[in-house]
Amino acid sequence: MSSSWDVFISYSSRDAQTAERLASDLEANGYRPFFAERSIRAGAPWPPVIQKALEESRVGVVILDKDAVASDRVQEEVTALLDRKVLVIPILDGISPQDIDFRLRHRQLLDLRDGYDHVLRELLSALPPPRPVAGPEPPAGRPEPARRSLSLRTVLAALVGVVLSLVTARIGWVLVDQGRGLEALRHRQRSVQRIEERLNEVLEPGAGARVRGHKTYVDPETRELLAKDVWQDERLRWRHFYDQGRPVARDEFEYVGERRERVKQKTRSYLDAEGRVFLEDLFTPDGYLIEKLECPEGSPPCVRRIDDMASPLPPQGLLIYYR
Repeated sequence: MSSSWDVFISYSSRDAQTAERLASDLEANGYRPFFAERSIRAGAPWPPVIQKALEESRVGVVILDKDAVASDRVQEEVTALLDRKVLVIPILDGISPQDIDFRLRHRQLLDLRDGYDHVLRELLSALPPPRPVAGPEPPAGRPEPARRSLSLRTVLAALVGVVLSLVTARIGWVLVDQGRGLEALRHRQRSVQRIEERLNEVLEPGAGARVRGHKTYVDPETRELLAKDVWQDERLRWRHFYDQGRPVARDEFEYVGERRERVKQKTRSYLDAEGRVFLEDLFTPDGYLIEKLECPEGSPPCVRRIDDMASPLPPQGLLIYYR
């Protein structure tokens, strides 16, 4: 079962305003954050709802001020996240690394003294791609609507319809998501090629919905999400590609020059069904494939791969006209 929440935000009441701002910015970038004061419906008991969110969230973000360090509740939430071995990202607010839990002290920290916008950029770059959005997430703890009694024939007919729909609409995913090999790579490369072609068709100067330096591109005809751009220091750093609402790949751009005005290299990462990197392609600025890396652990470090994983498609040029 997929997680209901992308990010669990742990915080003290003193930092509630910062946590709420962070939750809003994560939502603006396609994530589903669990922020207790807004994600729990009125009248619902907090402990079971928070426990369920801790069990379902893919990433934990802990905002640490002096009150959070002294809070038993925050420490319990940190323990629950660490026990699940999910990514936990500490954000310091007015304290030093020596003041925090030793289990978090040796992780890469973010510090609000560097500025909120800087922390948000670094957080977005560290997070895995957001889950596809099926619809608005209801507040946690909301009771399920009453179910009508259904006959066995009705249930069977509905199941058959669902199965046929899945087979016809998503057969490609069913076939390739069982592995991380050549067929999965080919499927994702062709998906990205289609997305890039569609972007060339629909993009106009200034197109895309911009939120705090990030852009989201939606097909104007189908309303399907095509891509999301993440900007950093006035430069495009990442472009995320989506197929049928699922993240399939992302591009990362490296710049050189005295003012970092030229693209040095583009790295295209292909993602498996869980959103983990299983292969990376390295391109020159003019779009030539120079190296292919396999990522058996789902993230770097990756190892060089040759011959059997050769690209079945010609190298694609860099789309840099939108800078």
